[in-house]
Amino acid sequence: MADWIHCNRCFQKIRAEIKFFLKECGRIECQKCTKYTGEGLSNCVNCNKSCRTILLSSNMKPEVQNFFRPLPSLLETVKKAYEFQNKQQFDVLNHMRQKYAHAKNEIIKCYKMIDTYKKENEKIRALLKGRQPETPGRFFTSTPIQPSTKSPSLFEVSLSTLGLTPKKIRAKPGHSFRISS
Repeated sequence: MADWIHCNRCFQKIRAEIKFFLKECGRIECQKCTKYTGEGLSNCVNCNKSCRTILLSSNMKPEVQNFFRPLPSLLETVKKAYEFQNKQQFDVLNHMRQKYAHAKNEIIKCYKMIDTYKKENEKIRALLKGRQPETPGRFFTSTPIQPSTKSPSLFEVSLSTLGLTPKKIRAKPGHSFRISS
């Protein structure tokens, strides 16, 4: 035990042959000055209350022993705990920075893809605008039309006026056929 430990009533320093007690109120008393009942309680002369009391020994709980350890060793323990916790926080921060950088890169990729798709869309719109029929009211549909073999249909006549002819006249019902120019 440390040499600063003494009885708070008679100021006798701690010695092996004299028992010392720690009271709940924080006072230390020797066995001569305390009125220890043996049941873990004693009356405190200072605060006039019945306080829980423990014998100062190496069998005390670690949290109580810490009050009697030399300050440099306590500070070293605190320093190690601080360094450990600081490293853990730094690791979490680095991980979050990496996740942020990855997410930022993914967003940049997405914006670039959107720009590419917008440009492609503009090109396709321009191509479609240039390929529209010159006669108003006529337009192409995606609905397949079954050509007739008897006489030229309106579909074939419209295709021929545009300079387009069907490659295969024998399209099956419900199927489309290819047109070449």
